[in-house]
Amino acid sequence: MRGGVDAGVKGVCLAVAWLLGMAVHLQQAQLPGEGVHAALLVTGALLLAVGLLRRGARVWLAVIGAALAAFSLAGLQANARLAQRLDAVLEGQDIAVTASSAACRSSPPTAGVFAWPSRKRACAARRCACRGH
Repeated sequence: MRGGVDAGVKGVCLAVAWLLGMAVHLQQAQLPGEGVHAALLVTGALLLAVGLLRRGARVWLAVIGAALAAFSLAGLQANARLAQRLDAVLEGQDIAVTASSAACRSSPPTAGVFAWPSRKRACAARRCACRGH
């Protein structure tokens, strides 16, 4: 290409920038809020689009955009996972978990190689708490 960067070199630069953005996120001591990551994602997407789509744009714009986008996507995923954590009050305490078998809720298959037991016997065999059977 005249006056530009080869597409292969640009692709490698973007891939390395993406990995560096993820690596920088993993080194963070504290997780920024979702608003910070959303703003960085928008900024990164804009820089990436300008760097890739606009003629005469510098490759470094796309590289910075890819790194920002990777950093922010990793942060948004970390915030989502952090929201699913166990409540601090419950940590270290014994908890009782009650579950029911899938056989209690679903109907038996219509075709099969073996005989399907009735729902009551399946529930009794699995010692689950089926209601209404």
